[in-house]
Amino acid sequence: MSVIDLQCFESMCVSKNSQNIYTNRKILSLGQYYGDQYIIYLYFHLLPQYYIEHLEQAKLILYKIPSVYGRGTTNIPRQQTEQYKILPLLDYFSCYSNMYTPPQLDVSRECVFQSDESRAYEEIDITDLVNDWSNQDLENKGMMIQGNNDSAFLQYASDKYDVLGMRPVIRMTYQSSVCPPMSMNQCSVQVNKNEE
Repeated sequence: MSVIDLQCFESMCVSKNSQNIYTNRKILSLGQYYGDQYIIYLYFHLLPQYYIEHLEQAKLILYKIPSVYGRGTTNIPRQQTEQYKILPLLDYFSCYSNMYTPPQLDVSRECVFQSDESRAYEEIDITDLVNDWSNQDLENKGMMIQGNNDSAFLQYASDKYDVLGMRPVIRMTYQSSVCPPMSMNQCSVQVNKNEE
């Protein structure tokens, strides 16, 4: 088995309930904050097809940033119903997406997870989604992450974060032998000696 990390190509968060553009590009906010719902958009370039054909697992890894605003760093009890979900996008996103019709989502492929408040990162299995992208069952236009109405406010490092190792990645585990086999052809070589 081998492992490779796909670095995030583009990430941003927007407020779902207002037309404000979230200006801190180094931090991604998610969940409820004083009645406002924050959502995250991520986009990753996929590897060449021959890697993904041998894919065994793909996990989205997001590194948390301690929040002074929300429940993530306080002693307020977390609710059992708090959930977050990843949804693949059917439309492209931009920093102005919340000023227009929001990108359409494929709700049939949602991936639900809960945040473990004791860990400094999230590790979410998105193998099915990456396989759908690679098999061309779904065009890769990125993904959206959102919380439900009870979700705590969380913050993560973005693709612009100063610590490179904390930027979002998809960790792909695949079979060690991924290169296409080389073909062999019979050939004969004739060497002519120049006579002087």
